[in-house]
Amino acid sequence: EENYDENQSDFPPDFPEFDKQIKNALEKCSNKVFIKLNWSSPKDAYWSLNRLFCQRLSDVYILLRSSDFINHDLNEAFE
Repeated sequence: EENYDENQSDFPPDFPEFDKQIKNALEKCSNKVFIKLNWSSPKDAYWSLNRLFCQRLSDVYILLRSSDFINHDLNEAFE
């Protein structure tokens, strides 16, 4: 296969401690939170959930992954 990356795993990354912290924050805030980084929020990813608040862990990851603003902050902020 041409596009095979031997460093790529067949399994998605796993962040159990981070997941636990997010779940605890969600519970503390009655499962309705607006997420953001220090610089920006994923407001451009509204289309992915048809809302900007998160009710569960998967919502957090969907918004973070779908946002060009977040991608820029994490990968290109200082270029």
